[in-house]
Amino acid sequence: MSKTAHSAIASLRHDAVNATGGHFTYQLKAALGGGLIDEIWNNTVLSLIGGSVVNADMVTGVRLVDKLQHKRTPHVRIEVWFSNMSNTEKVDQLQQSLEKCLRLH
Repeated sequence: MSKTAHSAIASLRHDAVNATGGHFTYQLKAALGGGLIDEIWNNTVLSLIGGSVVNADMVTGVRLVDKLQHKRTPHVRIEVWFSNMSNTEKVDQLQQSLEKCLRLH
């Protein structure tokens, strides 16, 4: 990651809109295979953009983290960042909707 991109990500963490938020982290094992991981990532992003996810307006960012070179547990991680952690009902709805998209339900 370039220094500029790293600085931009660090800045987003401290942005006022994210100050009261949180994030969900989903770890996908490498054994799922690249095709399925790509499909899950694409479905996640397109569902968020298209508004198919309940309370998608709370989402402030989404990130795909490649940890496939990790020696003990190679994986890919999807992070979904959101605002307003205190609205637990909306956060729960967002999580349930995301997990349907990720095929975790």
